[in-house]
Amino acid sequence: MADDGEALAQLTSREQEVNSLLQARKHGEALQKALEAPPFECKDEAVKESSYQVVSKVVDVIKDDELKTTVLSLTPEVCDVLMKYVYKGLSLPDNNGKLLTLHGILVGKAGQGCVLRAMTDIKRKAN
Repeated sequence: MADDGEALAQLTSREQEVNSLLQARKHGEALQKALEAPPFECKDEAVKESSYQVVSKVVDVIKDDELKTTVLSLTPEVCDVLMKYVYKGLSLPDNNGKLLTLHGILVGKAGQGCVLRAMTDIKRKAN
């Protein structure tokens, strides 16, 4: 497990790579990169929030008609990570319909287990 400073450094580097991929219109690769090494174990809430913002930015850029194809290219493990970010986004007052669409696509690809793994992991972290 990386310490908070290391997690922040990884996030900063990852965000720069994501921005480059987005500029090159490589949305699928940008999403993969944004979901790498999530700071779920980090104690610094600002790092976690910044990581969510990176993922959210990528999801917002992906066109609705490309979303399913992009998600279908993800591994089951990465789908689990993305589902955790979906629930994070849905917990915020500014959530949107795109997150609900993304939730449905993730369940279609990874099954109900994806939901259960995200929910139980979130509950464990809260305790």
